[in-house]
Amino acid sequence: MKKGKKKEELAATKPTTANVVSGTNANSQQKYLPYLLIFLFACLVYGNTLWNKYASDDAIVLTENIYVKEGFSGIKDIFTHDVFEGFFKEKKSLVAGGRYRPLSVATFAVEYGLFGLDPMLSHAINVLLFGATCLLIYFLLLQLFPDKKDIPFYLSIPFLATLFYAAHPIHTEAVANIKGRDEIMSMLFAIASLIGTVLYISKGSKWLVFAGVSMFLSLLAKENSVTFLAVVPLTFYFFTKANAKQYLIAVAAILLPTVLYLILRSQYAASGLAEESSEILNNPFVHATFAERYATPVYSFLLYYYKLVFPHPLSHDYYFNQIPLIGFGDVKFITSAVVTIALLGISLNQLKRKTVVSYSILYYFITFSVVSNILFSVGIIMNERFLFMPSLGFCLLLAAGFQYFLQTKKIPVVATQILMVAVIGLYSFKTYSRNMVWKDNLTLFITDAKNSPNSAKVNTSAGGDLLAASDTETDSLKRKQMIEEAMGYLTQALKIYPENFNTLLLMGNAQFKYYKSAEAATPFYDKIIAMNKGGEFLANQNAGNLLFGEQKYALAIPYLKRAVNMQPDNIDMLLRLSDSYAYNNQADTALMYAEVAYKNQPDNAATVHQLGRIYGKSFNRLDDAIPYLLKATQLNPNESAYLEDLGVAYGLKGDFDAVIETMNKLLQIRPNYKPAYMNLSISYRNKGDNANADLYMQKANE
Repeated sequence: MKKGKKKEELAATKPTTANVVSGTNANSQQKYLPYLLIFLFACLVYGNTLWNKYASDDAIVLTENIYVKEGFSGIKDIFTHDVFEGFFKEKKSLVAGGRYRPLSVATFAVEYGLFGLDPMLSHAINVLLFGATCLLIYFLLLQLFPDKKDIPFYLSIPFLATLFYAAHPIHTEAVANIKGRDEIMSMLFAIASLIGTVLYISKGSKWLVFAGVSMFLSLLAKENSVTFLAVVPLTFYFFTKANAKQYLIAVAAILLPTVLYLILRSQYAASGLAEESSEILNNPFVHATFAERYATPVYSFLLYYYKLVFPHPLSHDYYFNQIPLIGFGDVKFITSAVVTIALLGISLNQLKRKTVVSYSILYYFITFSVVSNILFSVGIIMNERFLFMPSLGFCLLLAAGFQYFLQTKKIPVVATQILMVAVIGLYSFKTYSRNMVWKDNLTLFITDAKNSPNSAKVNTSAGGDLLAASDTETDSLKRKQMIEEAMGYLTQALKIYPENFNTLLLMGNAQFKYYKSAEAATPFYDKIIAMNKGGEFLANQNAGNLLFGEQKYALAIPYLKRAVNMQPDNIDMLLRLSDSYAYNNQADTALMYAEVAYKNQPDNAATVHQLGRIYGKSFNRLDDAIPYLLKATQLNPNESAYLEDLGVAYGLKGDFDAVIETMNKLLQIRPNYKPAYMNLSISYRNKGDNANADLYMQKANE
């Protein structure tokens, strides 16, 4: 009795091991209907993303990427630079290994070249690409699990696994976030490459070129697909009767484009794997002990298992300190290690029998390996989008499990079918609702600050975006409430990571907006300056500008001077420092910085005007001032302040005709400007033209 039971279980879980077939026994309707249903289902589940805006890292790869915004002409730069360079405008090594993922970014450049910034179009393309990925997954699984006449297609492993994959909420970050196109395209072409190698076994070597090209495109989208160098032989072992030569040829077909990609990556990526960031938000293990370095990632495995089975709550952010470091003695590590070892043990135990369970588990761990943080740090302890590729193993396992119970009838068939529909329905509902969280940055950050309350990064992001949103709020009471809420998130972020200069900077800004006082803000800027770990220029700039605005020039000068020392060519800072010295009755120093600014940019109207103002107001050297003031009006004839200062200088020199000419130009820019009328009245009075003097005096007093 027990022996028969064992055979029954194996039959339900073991894949076909004959040479791959295409599964074309189904009738014509069944042949195309599943593809149509899968594509429509995938598009329907993510259809509500079309009305979302840009969010999260979309700025890095699209909206603020200088190469993307060059359109077609920027494609060459995209393929010859690290992704971050297009955003930061310089070569920066923020995370280990850099980011050489040009393919999806190139598609954004094409979009921008044709249509400009259009989030609906970008979201639509993501949805269509995801639908296409699901179609390829179904086609691949049909090759591995040929149709059985006694099982309707909608209860087959290929169809069920693909539906589970299309519905699973863990994929929302990849699909609902436009930036996630790198994940989609990498998976799309990786599956295409696997299809090519599988068809090579059954249909000949012509498919090897398809496999190689697909592999190269997959890697150009995202390097995670390098794991398919192991997935291909794994799939051959489980599903084909390939000989050793075929193994070698198939692997070689995808190894060659992999080597080419790695050569390009080594040349254009901003850093190597050995170069790790010292910033804890980009390297969570920067202060970790050996035990913490490896125990914590292993614990994250358990969290991933949980998210696959029960994907709630979801978050795009697991940065410091949402998942605290733990050691080998922690029960969380022990539990995760036991579960992981058990899964691997099951897969290895069933390896010779070539079961679906074994294949699914091994596929999961192979594709997961590069984001596991075991081989190298990936910059964050866990991230839901990292499961976009590995989750297919879980979905395949889930489908095989349901089919097992349908075939063995150990659970009533109706109950199994109800449970199956419930899982797909609940996954779909969660996906659809989670899509709406990706509406925009503010919605995403506020939602995930609740889902990841111990993340310094998402609390900072929520506070920063609320603060920015308050600037456009016209209702003063609501604006104040928004600033208060922003300070709440920023306070939480500083409790988690007190030395985060971005948070301190935002908190300083928030304090000023709320209390209207530079005194409330400067302590936060001072802490950034004292730490000297980044953000010093912005801290000095903000503090200097706020104090200048409150006419506390003596207090502003040290901040502005430090800012100028950090960025000697920053014209705005040079001019603000010059003004501060001028208002602080230090005319010589004011002139010195004005001259530095002018020397740096002699054709900049602002630097020319500043030099003229200092000569005129601080030194009363009108003959020196007027040529510069005149040149400033010529460089920028639409700046009313330049014309007004020039007119005043002419008046002090007694050239009233020039004043009249200048004030009339000013009135063309600013009609009914009362100081201009007053200057005209005074000038006409000095010329003895009392009629015009009275006329303009009347206009000045209206």
